Amino acid sequence: MNNNELLPRLPLTTETGDFTIIKSRVSKPWTVFRVWSVIISLEAKNKAATLKAVNKSKWKSLEQFEKWVRTAVEDELIQTRGGILAIRRKKWFRNQNEWYCFRCFNPGKKMFKCSGCVRVYHEKCLCPSTERKKCFYCEDRIQSVIRKKKLEKKDISEVLHLILQNVKSKFGSIVEKSELKNENELLVKHLSKLLCHPRFNFSNVEGKIESNKYKSLFEFERDCRNIQYNLCVLYGPRSHIGVQSRKLCEFVTGEIESVDYCAECFVRKNQKLNVNWFLEACDPPHKLCFVKNGKSSPLLAKILKQEEMNERYVISLFDENHTIVTVSYKSLILSSPNKIDSLIGLNKFSEMHNL
Repeated sequence: MNNNELLPRLPLTTETGDFTIIKSRVSKPWTVFRVWSVIISLEAKNKAATLKAVNKSKWKSLEQFEKWVRTAVEDELIQTRGGILAIRRKKWFRNQNEWYCFRCFNPGKKMFKCSGCVRVYHEKCLCPSTERKKCFYCEDRIQSVIRKKKLEKKDISEVLHLILQNVKSKFGSIVEKSELKNENELLVKHLSKLLCHPRFNFSNVEGKIESNKYKSLFEFERDCRNIQYNLCVLYGPRSHIGVQSRKLCEFVTGEIESVDYCAECFVRKNQKLNVNWFLEACDPPHKLCFVKNGKSSPLLAKILKQEEMNERYVISLFDENHTIVTVSYKSLILSSPNKIDSLIGLNKFSEMHNL
């Protein structure tokens, strides 16, 4: 857990200067993106981008589509002349803020812009911070000490390199999608009208890791959230891409949680330099315990974290998957079990792992 998460959270308000209220947009950005895509495609074929022609490509209800177009025209993202749709061509200055809520990705006529960054939120989506004039995602974060050890930049980079490899393995299509390689280049040029940093992707993240730019694990997680934001704004939070980008961020959060339990265990597990990595002692060594297992023999495990307030333990089992679970104090046997069948089970386990 990050040290900042132990600090009291402040309810952020406009009165304290944490946010300013801005007039924003009403059109859904992923709808605008789809309309732009169809307009560009039709223009490339020398076809007129009429309401019916564009609607035929992507939508079923012409009435609903016309409503969407009106909101995009109101936001000055699309223009109509003589029944022909076109992308608004007016000179566009660099955005001073995002246009869509960083948490739910939806538009809103009235948005709350963070005083410390470009992010905006609906009032109901505001999340508390530990610092005035900064939101949860831009507040300063100091990398927490893990098991009495401070992670230096090179240690953080080593861990993040492994996390990124796991992300690429599980979410390769989303990593690739973040680079917008398969999108029309003309379409990509218009994305600055929807996003502050449309080209930020996992290649940028990898470059930051290789250059030891990250000062905390949270900074990496925040960059993943930034990429999720971009993808959800362009494709919609309920689209396959939006759903997978959310799962990607949930996966990253879980990986960082594992690192917070023990960075040494995480690195050994993912480097796979030794098939018996789980048996190597960390510094300091983890306490061993047994977990009650119904009528079967207790299971051997090592304690990763102890929550003294509610008498719960986070443990890692000595099983094939090295499963991490949270159990109550009553489920643990902190000394060797007395039952002979338990000892036999432990002996079999020891023989299997050459203990």
